[in-house]
Order: sequence, then structure tokens, then C-alpha cells
Amino acid sequence: MDLVLFGRSPLISQVDVVEIASRYKTVGLNYFGQSIAVDYLFYFDLFIEGYKGNPELFIPAWFPAKHPGTRYRTKMSAEPLAYKSDTGLVLGHKYFTASLAISWAIMRGFKTIYLVGIDHLETGRSFQHFDKIDRPSILSEKAHEGFKNFVYNANKAIPIFQTNPDAKKYWDLPFKHYEEL
Repeated sequence: MDLVLFGRSPLISQVDVVEIASRYKTVGLNYFGQSIAVDYLFYFDLFIEGYKGNPELFIPAWFPAKHPGTRYRTKMSAEPLAYKSDTGLVLGHKYFTASLAISWAIMRGFKTIYLVGIDHLETGRSFQHFDKIDRPSILSEKAHEGFKNFVYNANKAIPIFQTNPDAKKYWDLPFKHYEEL
């Protein structure tokens, strides 16, 4: 089974997310769940109330117990990492929430991952989001590069496709246009 990993880049406003979600398993990250229902929703920095649908939630172990979902611990890693330990689920992480979802997807046995709205065209400390919920980032150009290297390492284990034609030249990944999903 293939997986679509949705981010919040401006590309999302051009994508028929509902149509894609009808054909694929889907993951959203952080605020994405407020806008569009997905199958799985990963949180990292904070828990965001008011998500749509009934996604399976993944939340850090350090979140307050009142928040529902599968708890995970993170381990900084340059490549995907996912395993169950005596203390629960451990997921490899490299600066961005998407790295957690990629680690988990490989562990779950998904065959292909499509990045839709995970462009990382920006290399600075701010992001443009389709939903206008913008937060300054504390991360640097080095963090963006570290995340991309994490994805390249993951691409050795499972095919990962970039789907944004504007981002195609910035990534060393196979490309499949989001309209072809």
C-alpha cells in the first residue's frame, strides 16, 4: 500500500486533497489536521485541538497524558529509524515532523511515499503555509539540508517521490506530479 504524506506548503491549495485521500492512505502533520481529514496525524511541537475526521494520532511521550494517541519517543537520526522498545515506540527524527512519519511508514511496511506539500523550498527561518498559520522556525538552512539528507537515506529503503513541479529541481528524488496520484 502507498502513502501520501501531506505538508502545508502553498502547493496544497492547488491539490485535490479529498480525491487523493480517497485512493491512498494519508498522513498529516501538526496543523494539517485542522484543515483536512487524514488517516494518520503526527504531532511534535504541540497538540492542536480541532482536527477533522477520526485519524490515528501519534504524539510525543512528553505531551500531557490527557492527549489521546499512540505515544512515541524520538531519537535524532540521519536515517529512518523505528522500533518498539520496553518503553514504547521510538521514531527517528531529523529536525522536521515529516521525518517521524517517514520512519513510521517504513516500519509499517508502506511500499511508496509521496510527498505532497513537503517542498522545503525555503531554506531560512520562516515557512509559507497554505492555511496561513505561519510560525517562525528556529531551524536553519543546515536543518533543511539535514532533513533532505534524511529523506534521501529513507529513499534507499522505500521509494519516495516529490510531487511538486516547482520543488522538483531542489530535490534529488524521483518525481511524480501530484495530478497523477
